[in-house]
Amino acid sequence: MPTVSPIVLLTDFGTRDSYGASMKGVILTIFPRATIVDLTHQVEAQNITQAAFLLECTYPHFPAGSIFVSVVDPSVGSKRQILAARTKQGIFLAPDNGLLTRVLEKEKKYELRSVTNRSFFLKKVSSTFHGRDCFAPTAARLARNPSLFSRVGPPLNGFTRLELPRPVRRGQKVVGEILYFDHFGNAFTNISRGLLRSKGHSFQVRVKGRSLGRVRESYYQVAPGRPVAVFSSSDLLEIALNQGSARKKLGLREGAVVEVA
Repeated sequence: MPTVSPIVLLTDFGTRDSYGASMKGVILTIFPRATIVDLTHQVEAQNITQAAFLLECTYPHFPAGSIFVSVVDPSVGSKRQILAARTKQGIFLAPDNGLLTRVLEKEKKYELRSVTNRSFFLKKVSSTFHGRDCFAPTAARLARNPSLFSRVGPPLNGFTRLELPRPVRRGQKVVGEILYFDHFGNAFTNISRGLLRSKGHSFQVRVKGRSLGRVRESYYQVAPGRPVAVFSSSDLLEIALNQGSARKKLGLREGAVVEVA
């Protein structure tokens, strides 16, 4: 039996309502052998930047050929396009609102199409739930037969790009900001290990004007309840609290300035 590539769902639907389950039901009706993985359904409502960050951090860890379905879609029902991008890593479906910006910048080589072929959708398409009626059935049909990609719609030369915050150099400093908090209260910044590699291993970190000292290898290298800067598993600079929430303890928020010198 041939291997079935997983369908990976990323939404802001939450888990209280039935939206995510409805998408899974459609997928399984069309392709009962589908393997469905929840990347997360807990993206903050309409937070495209957060969705783009989580997708960028996660997609490389899935097997080649995976189908990533990202539905954070504030403009659902408008004339915005549905994008399908095929890369060496897999197929990405998302609204044309910038959500795929970071993925396609990383992948560089990709085939991009507008999903307009209504035969991939459910017969009745709601103006408020394209996740169920458009994205889910398209993903199921592509998982069942990836060669159908060329039939989803016409090729595109470009897509809507999201203006994402990027770190900058100011003299001897690298200045970035907090992009995301996990449920532990750890803060993930847009400063990568690679960006700091040229500065050696003695750089010092400040957030909100407070010094966190040098970057450590792990949380336990400071006492419980103390803040610490480490490199996350995604090689991004992370502000954490040993056995606590840096977000609460330090009063952090998304967009807070982080300096490395």
